[in-house]
Amino acid sequence: MDRHPAVDETEPAQRVMRLTPPLGRRARVEQTLAVDAELVDRDVAVAEDHHRRVREAAPQTTGPPGACAGVVDHRDANAIDVDHQLLGKAPDQLVVVVSQHRVDRREPRQLVEQLGHEQVARMEDHVRAPELGTNGVRQAAARAPSDVGVGQHDDVGHRPDLVTSSCRAGVPVRSPPVDPVAALERIAFLLEESRAPTYRVRAFRGALAAVQQLDPAELRARAETGRLRELKGVGETTERVISEALAGGTPAYLDRLESDAIEATAPRTGPGAAIRALLKGDCHTHSDWSDGGSPIVDMARTARDLGHEYLVLTDHSPRLTVASGLSRERLLQQLDVVAELNEELDPFRILTGIEVDINEDGTLDQDADVLAGLDVVVASVHSKLRMESRPMTERMVSAVADPNVDILGHCTGRLLAGRGRPESTFDAELVFAACAKFDTAVEINCRPERLDPPKRLLRIAVESGCRVSIDTDAHAPGQLNWQRYGCARAEECEVPASSIVNSWGADDLLAWTGSHTAADG
Repeated sequence: MDRHPAVDETEPAQRVMRLTPPLGRRARVEQTLAVDAELVDRDVAVAEDHHRRVREAAPQTTGPPGACAGVVDHRDANAIDVDHQLLGKAPDQLVVVVSQHRVDRREPRQLVEQLGHEQVARMEDHVRAPELGTNGVRQAAARAPSDVGVGQHDDVGHRPDLVTSSCRAGVPVRSPPVDPVAALERIAFLLEESRAPTYRVRAFRGALAAVQQLDPAELRARAETGRLRELKGVGETTERVISEALAGGTPAYLDRLESDAIEATAPRTGPGAAIRALLKGDCHTHSDWSDGGSPIVDMARTARDLGHEYLVLTDHSPRLTVASGLSRERLLQQLDVVAELNEELDPFRILTGIEVDINEDGTLDQDADVLAGLDVVVASVHSKLRMESRPMTERMVSAVADPNVDILGHCTGRLLAGRGRPESTFDAELVFAACAKFDTAVEINCRPERLDPPKRLLRIAVESGCRVSIDTDAHAPGQLNWQRYGCARAEECEVPASSIVNSWGADDLLAWTGSHTAADG
């Protein structure tokens, strides 16, 4: 069955208009740019003042030889080092610790239950952004098992140290000089990767959009005459970043972000590095056509720059209105946009797809002929997550048996951050047996607040002979770098490399997804 429906013959001007989401959404975003810039400026001013006062009051301390700046052992709760505070965080968000949790693997399996929301927020093994405390003083994080579902028993594993600086031979890594566009783009990427507040990311991406519309000469002239802030979306902080980049140096804001980032070489040397090196694409991503924060082209270019050969675009289906799910008509329009971008980005490829809702009766929230025409279909449960086990099992089995479904997304629906959300209950052995029978891959969702499925269930999927897809579920370019977290889980659960579908090239992946609808035909 043909998985590539014909592209309509509309006028070029009409197709160009489709390169961006609907005008109403753009207008709403533009209206927030000035507010976002003001919030970032406020955060930086507060942080700098707090930094000054703490530095004046704090005694000078020294660490062990070779220690990295910005890293503190969890056993030293009184240590103070607030250079990272200049990143623009508010005073109640400034504390960074290095969490350590070591479990003797020879001990019997440990079970943990009745976890409060505060503890649940710390369950994100391998990946959680540095734990945050209050009052500008670093605090030791409570020790927590590395993989516990909310309200569920789960296996306990080793939680590796979280380092908050990029260090080589004890020296924080500094960025080389960059131009203003590259500086703003890199800052936005690092903020997205670290799960910074949305308004902060928008402020830098808004300034980036404004700068990209100017030629270099005009940008420099505006900087020299103090007119940068006349541009929509440019505030005091982003103006400083632009000016420092134009002066030939690395903006201080970027330099501090780089220093405070998780080890830059982690994807190549950390847990799961060997698996990460095998991956050629990401099969679950979102753009600003639904609830993502960036245009398709930005997501694609970032994936390419991270070393991928392809990116599967899987915006939401129409039922998920809160996420601006795509109707049939909008999805078909998106296919035209992808076709044009593929010509521009060749040989990199954007594969067409969708994250389609699994309805309560197990049917899918999009027309079958449209689904059959997509390259990759991820099916996920987003509603009625607390159904009884039996109907939830039947719901999921019906979906994975559908010939248009290629990947089962974030199967438990759990959330580990904030107030948390418990796992959906279902017969995992039956669901994964169905995935194996119908050749539907089980997603290892890499989002820090999901890390889904839990390790105990991932092991069942492996034992059942399921294929897997290690996906970021990224909603912003910086989040595409989260894939290493899922790779670490895959390594710990002994996922066979041959079973990872996005370790294949695009042609092999499409041959696999195409075989599902072909078998049905």
